[in-house]
Amino acid sequence: NSACHPVMVDDRIYVPIAGGVVQCVDIKDMSIVWTCAPHVDISTNLEDTGMNIDNNSNNIKNDSDNNSSVNNNNSTQDQSSDSINDSMGVTSGYQSLSPLIYHDGYLYSGTWKAVGRTSFDTVASSDGIFYCIDAATGKTVWTYHDDINPCGFYWNSGCVYGDAIWFMAEDGRLVSHALRSDEVYGTYYLKSGKDKISIKESGQVSGITSSKTYKLSEVSELTRSGLSLSIADGSMYTVTKEGTLYKIKIDKSGNIFDISSKILFDDTTTSCTCTPTVYKDRVYVGCYNSGYSYMCVRAASDLSVIEDVQGKRNSEIKCSPVVSTFDEANGSVYLYFTSNDADGALYMMRDYADKNIASTNISTNISSSSDTDTSNKDKVSGVEYRKIYQLFTPAKDKQYCIAAVSVGDDGTIYYSNDSGSMFAIADVDVSADTIEQSSTVSLKKPTSFKTKISKNKKKKPVKAVLTWKNSNNGASTEIYAKIGKKAWKKIKTTSKKKYTLKLSKYGNKKVYVKIRAKKKVDGKVYYSKFTSKHRVK
Repeated sequence: NSACHPVMVDDRIYVPIAGGVVQCVDIKDMSIVWTCAPHVDISTNLEDTGMNIDNNSNNIKNDSDNNSSVNNNNSTQDQSSDSINDSMGVTSGYQSLSPLIYHDGYLYSGTWKAVGRTSFDTVASSDGIFYCIDAATGKTVWTYHDDINPCGFYWNSGCVYGDAIWFMAEDGRLVSHALRSDEVYGTYYLKSGKDKISIKESGQVSGITSSKTYKLSEVSELTRSGLSLSIADGSMYTVTKEGTLYKIKIDKSGNIFDISSKILFDDTTTSCTCTPTVYKDRVYVGCYNSGYSYMCVRAASDLSVIEDVQGKRNSEIKCSPVVSTFDEANGSVYLYFTSNDADGALYMMRDYADKNIASTNISTNISSSSDTDTSNKDKVSGVEYRKIYQLFTPAKDKQYCIAAVSVGDDGTIYYSNDSGSMFAIADVDVSADTIEQSSTVSLKKPTSFKTKISKNKKKKPVKAVLTWKNSNNGASTEIYAKIGKKAWKKIKTTSKKKYTLKLSKYGNKKVYVKIRAKKKVDGKVYYSKFTSKHRVK
C-alpha cells in the first residue's frame, strides 16, 4: 500500500507504506531488513504488541517476520501494515504521500492525514510529521511536528542545500531543518513575501522583519508540490495548488534573502501539484487550466512567461517532467511525463536547448544562409518544438496516472499508472507518423541477420557489412546503432538487404547494431520486433 516511489541504494530498497511506515528490503533475497514507524514515540512500551523493538530506536520487526519476504499480494501487505497500526494506535490514518529522499546515508520524507476536513482542495486541518531515518539501522533520528499549528505533508518533497533539509508543508510553509539533529533553523510562509514568519500561537503567525501579526488564513496556501533546487545560484522553486510559482533565493549561510512569485494563469481554474523541473535558466511546471493540461515554460531568472504549451483536454500534468539532454548538442532537449487522464499514457515535448523565447518569435531569430534551408529548423523527423505528443498509450491497462517517469542508463523509459502495471518503453522512433499508431498490422522481424567485420593492418575494425533477410512484402529495414554509452539511434532506412557501416569514425567506443522491419499501411507506420544486437566494435 505505497503511494510514492521506493528508493533503491546499492543492494537495498526503501519503501514507504501505509501508516507512515518505511520498510527496508534486501534486493538479493527480498527479505525485510527493518521496518520503521516514525510516528511511534521511542518511549512507547511495545512488549505486548508481538513486535521486537530496540530500546534505542523504533526499529520494528514482527517475530513472525524473521524469514519473511516482501509479498506482492496487496492484501498480505495491508494486513502487515494494519497490524502495526492496531498494535501501536498512533500510525492509523497517516499516509506516505511525499517522495522519499536519500542523502548521505539518511532518509527524509513526510506523512499526512485529514483532520476535520470539509473539502479536499482547500487549506483545512491536516496533520503529519516530517522525519529523518538512519538508512543503515532504521532508527528515527528526528521528527518535525508543529504542535501549535499542525499540518501534514501531501506530495511535499524536500531538498538538501548546505547543512539543511528544506521542505514544504501542505499549508504553504517552508521549513529549514538540521540534517541530523532535531533543530529547526527557520519557518517561513511564502505568501507573506520577504517578511519571514515564525509561529506565534494557534491560528496566528508573526513577522520577523516587521512587527506585523498575520492570521494563519492570510498566509496559508494549499501546496501539494515539493522543492526543486538550482545548485548554480542557490534558488529553490515550488508552486501552490492554485498556480502561484515561487522562487526562493538562499545565501551561502543558508538564509533566505529574497522571495519572488508569479501566477501561472490569471483565473480561478488552475490546478497545480507538479514539483517544478529546473533546466539551465528554465523552469517547467505541469498543470491544468480551463479544461486542458499545460506544460508551462518559465524563465528561471525572473519567472517570466516563455510559453504555455497546451496538452490534452480534461487532463492534468501532475508529475515533474524528466528532461533528456541526449540531443542537447544539436539544440534540442526532450521532456517526458505522464498526465492524469483515462488513457494512462506517456507524453513527450521537445524544447529548445538554448532559446528562452516563445516559439512564435523563434523564426525571426534563426540565422540563415543561402545554402541552408531554415524552414525545418524547428522540426526534426516531424516532431515540432513545444508541442505535446502522446508518445505511448497502453493497449491494455489504461488508467489514470499521477506517477512520475524514470529513465534508465540505456534510455529506457519507465512509468506506472493506477492500473497497477509498470511500463517500459524503449527504442522509440520519435517521428510524427509513429505516434498514436494502431497495432493491427503484424510484421515479422528480419532473419539471418549477420555482421562481417573488416580490419586494417593494425587489426582495428574499419567497417562492418550487415546482411539480412526481410520476408515482409513491401517493407523496408531500419538499422539502429548504439555508440558507447549513448542511446540507440536510427542510422539508416533501406529497402536493400545489405548495409556497410564505417567504424573508424567512432574511435575506441563500443559499437552495437540491430535492425527491424518497417512498413507503411494506409498512412500509418508499423514495425516488427528488433533482432538481437550484434557488437561490431
